[in-house]
Amino acid sequence: MLSFPRFKRSWMSRYLLPKGMSKDIHVRLEEHGTAVWNLIDGQRTVREIIENSQTTFNMKQATSLVYLPIFPNYRKTDLLNG
Repeated sequence: MLSFPRFKRSWMSRYLLPKGMSKDIHVRLEEHGTAVWNLIDGQRTVREIIENSQTTFNMKQATSLVYLPIFPNYRKTDLLNG
């Protein structure tokens, strides 16, 4: 499960967050999302992460490209052209 703050500034959560609501957002990842998240370490390239997911989950390239939205600054053409 991923957890991150709803607001950057503490005063925002103090004044804008309803009572009883958590200050953090919690996201549960499914099996594929967890595997990809665990591979993001600042050392691996997007290509390596996708290739790893292809072998781990026995996927074809077209299926593994679905994960590219996780990497917003990465262009599909960069991956496909090498």
